[in-house]
Amino acid sequence: MVDAYQMAVVLLCHNQRPYLPACLASLEAQDLAQAQLILVDDASTDGSAAYLAAWADGRPHTQTLLLADNVGHCRAFNQALALVQAPYVLDLAADDLLPPQSLHLRLEALQAWPEAAFCHGNALYIDDQGRPLGLEHPPDTADPAWSGHVWQRLFEGRFICPSTVLFRTEALRAAGGYNPALSFEDFDIWMRLARHAPVAYVPAVVSQHRLHARSASAAQAGRRAGALLASIAQIGPAAFALAQTPAERLAIARFLAYHVRLAAYTGHPAHVCTLQSLLRSHGTPRAQSSLWRWLAHLPLAGLYARYTAWRRRAGLVRVQ
Repeated sequence: MVDAYQMAVVLLCHNQRPYLPACLASLEAQDLAQAQLILVDDASTDGSAAYLAAWADGRPHTQTLLLADNVGHCRAFNQALALVQAPYVLDLAADDLLPPQSLHLRLEALQAWPEAAFCHGNALYIDDQGRPLGLEHPPDTADPAWSGHVWQRLFEGRFICPSTVLFRTEALRAAGGYNPALSFEDFDIWMRLARHAPVAYVPAVVSQHRLHARSASAAQAGRRAGALLASIAQIGPAAFALAQTPAERLAIARFLAYHVRLAAYTGHPAHVCTLQSLLRSHGTPRAQSSLWRWLAHLPLAGLYARYTAWRRRAGLVRVQ
């Protein structure tokens, strides 16, 4: 162990063995000699655990956390967070890649802005084979809305790629880490941290974020949407409790109204009702029409999946 780690990298893997060599090579190529590495395997069945253990063997500042039971991303990361001995921590997915200087650029951003709870940067999206698909933001630009006090902006449109985020460890621990009750970790923790602290932005590509080929079947699309919507229904009350201005409450209402429509298009009438009830209970009548509950009973999920895929191919929405 070194006297003071500069940063901790938590690499989290679940059945991602084909991507591990490239991910670990990109990590090894970084220029931070004093980085604590915590390699976590969340009960993989494809040989990932053995590969990580062999890679870590004999490497300084590296430890493994090989879980016997699959606990999910949030719980697995929180277990690793308890082991972190550095002031900054990166949550690295085993299928993503780190461009040169990636860790250094993010470390510099947080060191330069001591009040910031986390930083984020630009991302290059890649496919299963590592081929480029597009950038999160235009190259070498930094919109003022991407940094500073961005709490309301979080509800107004996606501008943070999860794999680009570097957290201040103290802030992350003070917030209790990731919420294990949710199916996704990122938006909730950004919301809780950004309420009380500014956010920094790095105007450079700091992550290659892999997008996998996914089945277009209505059943699989519906299951993914259902998990997301259940988590949104939990995040909504917390968001309203944190809101401080009418403009912020309106931004939350619009955010929830979008998810009412998503629930209708993906065939989840129960989530339509839950989200509409949440809007009513906070005096925001957006998306209250019974039309959405009616649409949710129609077999629209497959059609909606094909429509969104067409929009992405046509360049009408960003790659994500």
